[in-house]
Amino acid sequence: MKPKRISINKQINYKSIKSTVKLLVDDHLIDIRISENESTTLNNICQCMMQGFLLKKKNILVKKISIYNVILGEISTYKTDNINFSQIQKLIYKN
Repeated sequence: MKPKRISINKQINYKSIKSTVKLLVDDHLIDIRISENESTTLNNICQCMMQGFLLKKKNILVKKISIYNVILGEISTYKTDNINFSQIQKLIYKN
């Protein structure tokens, strides 16, 4: 199935939170990592969740997040249909 929207290095922000989404294909956020080490770390997962929050603020829904490690050839994918990105944002940024 051909994607309807592909965005590369999309700059997103909301208030003081800024980030760059490396790859967005329809409702699938893909974080591309180049490392000899494990890429599915808590920091990287939280970063993707925050990017999901920022995209939601721009009326772009994210239903899947993947972290792809180019060197290790590994991809980890997480469904995010039932994740409340706003709650995660509140936990990370206690305003």
